[in-house]
Amino acid sequence: MFIHDAVFDGPAMVHGGGDIILRSLEFKHQVSTAALLVMNLPVVSSLEVTDCTFSSCHFGILQQGNEGEKLQWGRITRSSFTDLNGDAIELNVVNGHYQNGGMLIENIQINNINHKNAQPNWGIGIGIAGKGPYSLDQKDSDFASDIIVRNVYATKTRQCIHFEVSRNFIVENVEVYPDSNVSLNTGLTFSGLAFYGCRDFQVKGVKGEPVGNGKRIVYVAWGTNNGIYTAPCRNFVLSDITTQDGTVEVATSSTNDVSNEFSLTNITANIVRHRGSGSKMTFSWIRCQKFDAIGNYKFGEGEGGGVYNRQAYIEATINAVQEMKGGQQPNSAFSRLECDRLYTSDCNIDVVQSTSVTGARGYILGNIDHSYFLSGDAFPQGFEFSENDVLYKKSGGMFVVTQAGALMSGGDTVKAAEIGQDYLICAGSRNWASTNTKSAKTRIMIPGGGRGGETLIATITRAPYPVSGAYRIYITPALFAPISEGTIISPASPVKYVDVSADVLDLNTYQENASL
Repeated sequence: MFIHDAVFDGPAMVHGGGDIILRSLEFKHQVSTAALLVMNLPVVSSLEVTDCTFSSCHFGILQQGNEGEKLQWGRITRSSFTDLNGDAIELNVVNGHYQNGGMLIENIQINNINHKNAQPNWGIGIGIAGKGPYSLDQKDSDFASDIIVRNVYATKTRQCIHFEVSRNFIVENVEVYPDSNVSLNTGLTFSGLAFYGCRDFQVKGVKGEPVGNGKRIVYVAWGTNNGIYTAPCRNFVLSDITTQDGTVEVATSSTNDVSNEFSLTNITANIVRHRGSGSKMTFSWIRCQKFDAIGNYKFGEGEGGGVYNRQAYIEATINAVQEMKGGQQPNSAFSRLECDRLYTSDCNIDVVQSTSVTGARGYILGNIDHSYFLSGDAFPQGFEFSENDVLYKKSGGMFVVTQAGALMSGGDTVKAAEIGQDYLICAGSRNWASTNTKSAKTRIMIPGGGRGGETLIATITRAPYPVSGAYRIYITPALFAPISEGTIISPASPVKYVDVSADVLDLNTYQENASL
């Protein structure tokens, strides 16, 4: 069905099923819940809305997707929404929809979305939601997915763009001016963009400023069930965000079994506030007045604090994070950055690898662009270095790595283990937490643990921690064959290095050292 060049003054439109194309329509003064309602579709359908205007009504476009057949694809483009009492575009419980062509929302103008009563959470510009309740291991089929929102301009709206329980979506090239003076009694969180319990998404190209008392321009948050923090956003990219007075705020987390790779890149803001650790996290090219970040955050330090704590491998890259204080000395730090590998360069904040339990993150090293700063004068054990890495001793001098690998003392034994076991237990009296450390991502050789009893090369996935008085490390892959008591483990690639004293500059005068 194709409807075009018409005015709907008062009457609302309901999608009755099938393929609907709406072009150059004007909707105004609708008293129904929505000017265009999509729900209880009798057959698999599609929707295209182009060059339409919506004004002086409750919701502009509302899809309730929990019943009926699916909307297989949709396009809402080159349309404007002005002076609304509900949401401009609300796609609610749309998990399973848009699986044959996706949903594109593009070139949208939104102005003055102001709910003056007290309906909870009314007043969103563009809102998209999958199916609750939230869960850390939520099924893919519960998530709204395959959605692109781009080229949106939103003003006088308390929350401009909103996603919850959604995955595989992109938000790009949007300009937002969230306003705290509208939708005052709805309980709606103030933010330009807000994300709750989402995963696998990209936000690239955001600019705008807060209006009124609020500050958030981008807000990455937990999904909650009855006030209980349950599902952090994970596996996301935030890039190319510019705001002078606004805040970019992220609260996230991960567990040993649930990974979370995220990136914050090319961001200019007044405040960048971050809480939480992922399995792999990147902060790069960030300029702000205040950088407020805590890795392993506790209860009371931010939403979701203390709910999850990942002990498995964590890798962090902190590059070109700069506080711009107009001549004042930067004094911020990335607090409690508990990780196994830290890569950092060109920052004017303090970035220091840390651990709450000695040995739980292997050997703690300060690292700036492959230059490491030791807490003592001995070459670290159990940490796999790259060729040309430089390690500066505490008392002066340095080590220069000439062959990539790790250093481990000879005779490092483990207890007997069975086929399929993914951990090893220290068999001797060596202290794996301090002296004979083992860092995650270090590769080791396990004689007899491979297929057919061959030597297995495995990677440490969790640094040592005590269980019933004995140190344990986790590995991948798991053992393909049983190993006997007293099996000696060793580095898969023994490191070689030169030891340069503090008063000698000529590396060629020093003998190369190999792993013990």
